[in-house]
Amino acid sequence: MKLYIYTAVVLIVLTVVACQKSIELGEDLSLQDPSHSVKLPTGKNILVDASKDGGVWWFPQSPITGFSETADHQGKDLANYLRSLGFHVDELPRGAVITDQLMEKYSRIIRVAAFFSYSDDEIEAYKKFLKRPGAILLLQDHLSYTKNDKLSELLGLTFRGAVDGTITNFTSHEITAGIGDFPFIAGAVVTNSDNNPNIVVLGSLDKNNYTILNNSDPFNGPNNTSPPVMGLVNNFPNTRIFFLGDGNGIEMVPQPLTQNLVNWLFN
Repeated sequence: MKLYIYTAVVLIVLTVVACQKSIELGEDLSLQDPSHSVKLPTGKNILVDASKDGGVWWFPQSPITGFSETADHQGKDLANYLRSLGFHVDELPRGAVITDQLMEKYSRIIRVAAFFSYSDDEIEAYKKFLKRPGAILLLQDHLSYTKNDKLSELLGLTFRGAVDGTITNFTSHEITAGIGDFPFIAGAVVTNSDNNPNIVVLGSLDKNNYTILNNSDPFNGPNNTSPPVMGLVNNFPNTRIFFLGDGNGIEMVPQPLTQNLVNWLFN
């Protein structure tokens, strides 16, 4: 739950940072999806990159308490669900450094929203990862107190703002099969999908029913489109990439979305 937005500034001081369609709907994209042809290695290692997490994954843990995969935290249910399916899941603590040596051990990554910045060397490690067969589940969070991160920029995604609402508009795809309205809990919107043909929008908010939070308007004025928040990135031929502008919803392991994602992204 996003119970921590309004105390974020105070929590930063305490070092416990709280968590903070540009496509015709109904078109079946499954048969024309180039990412699905990527053949992943048979190893089932997943890296949760929560190294820049502001609380969405690790809350209530903090640098004061230390970070433990076995102790209670918001991402634990999702990680344990993947483990129950036979995946080996490693969760990076906040402050860990992304290196080539680390990334070479994994072909599947869950990137938790980055409240803190990646270094140039860390982005270079991601660039090398993108050159070999792999998959990335990229999660974002509301951007009330920070800006779009370097990895999202590298992938061609411009996230902005802080909005609350419900994902009601879905494009037909294996990932969206069987999904009903899906809560979007204080996340960010992709604002460049119209200008980037490599972005395939799979889900968007109801344009007439979403709330702007903390005066963080992703469009800086009137908007007549349904805000895109979920989809694919197709400009990296070796990597399957799915993005979602809010991490809290998927941490609740909603079905059938979670299993659909596992089937398409990680298997």
